[in-house]
Amino acid sequence: MAQPQLKQVDAASPELPLLTLIRMSALDCRVAARASATACATIDPTASSNVFAAQLVKILPQVLERRPVIWRPGTRGATFDEEWLLAVVDAVRRGDVDSERFLLRRRVKPASLHTVRLLVRGMAQENERPN
Repeated sequence: MAQPQLKQVDAASPELPLLTLIRMSALDCRVAARASATACATIDPTASSNVFAAQLVKILPQVLERRPVIWRPGTRGATFDEEWLLAVVDAVRRGDVDSERFLLRRRVKPASLHTVRLLVRGMAQENERPN
């Protein structure tokens, strides 16, 4: 059986800060309590991307119905789950609602779509603001 080709995310990649944020949030969430998808609706829309990323990583096992594979920060390459998250954020940033909807509906339980969309959009907006 052929080995899957992993996308190489290098130090110059514009995706690296977001991927690092997702990985750091996942690392923090490994020791934190899981959150319910409905509790995430109370997040302040002006919260930082760290808050959105932490909540998203906490609910991913629940909304995907399986534990996502997210590697440690600094690891070369990206997993399918990380690539999927980056693709959803990219679709949001480009304003490509059709791609966003497709990517979310292919993996997220219907009851959790609104919450995941809220969290992904929060991460995308925060990460495209100038420093």
